[in-house]
Amino acid sequence: MESGMRPISIVIPTYNAVGQVEHLLQRLQHFHEKYLDGVQVIIADDGSRDDTVAAVQRGYPWIDVVANQENRGFGQNVMSGVALARHPYLATINTDVELVGNIFKALIGALEDDDRLFAAMPLIYNRNLDKVENLARLYCHRGLCWHTELAIEEEWSSIVRDLMTGAVDMKARLRDIARNTRPTSANSADGSAIHGSSWLQKTTSML
Repeated sequence: MESGMRPISIVIPTYNAVGQVEHLLQRLQHFHEKYLDGVQVIIADDGSRDDTVAAVQRGYPWIDVVANQENRGFGQNVMSGVALARHPYLATINTDVELVGNIFKALIGALEDDDRLFAAMPLIYNRNLDKVENLARLYCHRGLCWHTELAIEEEWSSIVRDLMTGAVDMKARLRDIARNTRPTSANSADGSAIHGSSWLQKTTSML
């Protein structure tokens, strides 16, 4: 396995995912080839009525598959995949996510750099909405309702939109953003602040 990233298990919940999950699995194939057994991918299928399980097993024999016979609901389905995880770090990804770069390495780095953190998530840019996902809603769903600054959502939406549409050197632009964008922070349960600027600085250094 190539050095540079801690082992991680990635759970992907599926339901009737033929025609949707293939792009993500092709991207994860790259991580499998680069890191070998250091990246474990687990498909947790929630009783699909199409060919999802068989298609994954045919096309990606290195992926672990949990084929639930009944529809158990999102939470139980995800946990059936988590039960197979064998690595110290765990990620869950929906089937329609498009991965850009090595987000796993950046998130693991954030967790290892601050022992107060137990979980981390990247910014998610919704192409249909043409904006970063509603940060206030995402934070509240994760029990962080004290952080509801919608201005931050628009700030990051503008940054990502600029990167996606501008004819610029993306690496250079990200480094410029890391130097000049004010920190994004949320208060943790103990009253301390979790800042995003240093995380962005680390992320750009990995590009």
